[in-house]
Amino acid sequence: MCEVPILPAGCLAVQRSVSATTGGFHHGFRGYGHEDEESSLRLWLLGHHLIVTGDFDIVHRFRPRFPYLVKLGEVYYNLLRLGLTHFNEHRIAKLIFQVHKSIDSTLLLARLFVDGTIADRQRWQEQRVYEDDWFMQRLGIPF
Repeated sequence: MCEVPILPAGCLAVQRSVSATTGGFHHGFRGYGHEDEESSLRLWLLGHHLIVTGDFDIVHRFRPRFPYLVKLGEVYYNLLRLGLTHFNEHRIAKLIFQVHKSIDSTLLLARLFVDGTIADRQRWQEQRVYEDDWFMQRLGIPF
């Protein structure tokens, strides 16, 4: 068994009570992108551990083409929402800088300040067991 920072939803089993108390998948995300990262990070920060075990064989049904419409703006919106919800100010600034190198994120940032992201940040910060510095250090993530 081995601790991992992120588990994709297709490989994730969570007790119903844990899912209920940690909010399940993020309701404020738009379209496709970064749901797995956000839910994994939130589980860690709320005191849970993500573990991979080699005791199972998992079969995945692959489709001939990707079934979802992916809009780049929504992917970046979700990434910024993840950061604003869970990261400290230093990491938020770093994330905004990186995203802004790829797209003009001004409108996305404006949306984040009026759509409940700040309330989500307060809610999860109050319930945290660990800070994002702890998470990055524990799992060796240089961000």
